[in-house]
Amino acid sequence: MILEGKTIDLRPLEVKDAEALLAFCKEPGIVRYNPFWADRDTVEDYAKLIGETKDAYAIVLKGQDKPIGVVGYEPNVDLNETALYFFLSDAYKGMGYTKEAVALLSDWCLKETDNKYLILVVPASHASEGRMAEKCGFMLYEKRTTIGHNLAGLSEDTYYYYRKF
Repeated sequence: MILEGKTIDLRPLEVKDAEALLAFCKEPGIVRYNPFWADRDTVEDYAKLIGETKDAYAIVLKGQDKPIGVVGYEPNVDLNETALYFFLSDAYKGMGYTKEAVALLSDWCLKETDNKYLILVVPASHASEGRMAEKCGFMLYEKRTTIGHNLAGLSEDTYYYYRKF
């Protein structure tokens, strides 16, 4: 499946993407907020991860094939709901690519899968991600604070819970 946008396309991650992932998954923003993806040390580690990861897509610029980010969806282990996740290389942030990727995948997912809704979990300190979620059709449901542990993948105990139907 390839989803075509105005400035980007989404395509399934492939083993050939492992080298690009190794390079940009070591950037500070990804290490801090996406430790699952950043916690790899070799191209082989990323090739294995790609082989094991379902429903993750490379964000690529139109006419190019090299990934600049990843967007996907999976069950959130703490909330038992299907959550969208995303990350983008620092060099491409602030250009609207994340918004386009989130909108493309969430719209497709709600039309073509059995998911009745998707969630986005946004750390409270990431106001810009919350605004982006709303522009993509997600609605803010609650501000939540965990007690005793943080949600998997979050470094903060307070987060915003968004849904898109």
